[in-house]
Amino acid sequence: MPRTSVAAGKQLATRAFDLGFDAFRAEMEARFRACLESEHRAAMAETRARRRRPKP
Repeated sequence: MPRTSVAAGKQLATRAFDLGFDAFRAEMEARFRACLESEHRAAMAETRARRRRPKP
């Protein structure tokens, strides 16, 4: 699993009951955006693409 995503999930899980809904949602969206912009996303997309290619 990408390190960026795992870290975001852990941080959000620990803050889930400390924030109001709107504040939590804003933080979640910011962390999700960071995951999508990370270099790990490109690596995961490449891995998925290789898995889909038919084997010779």
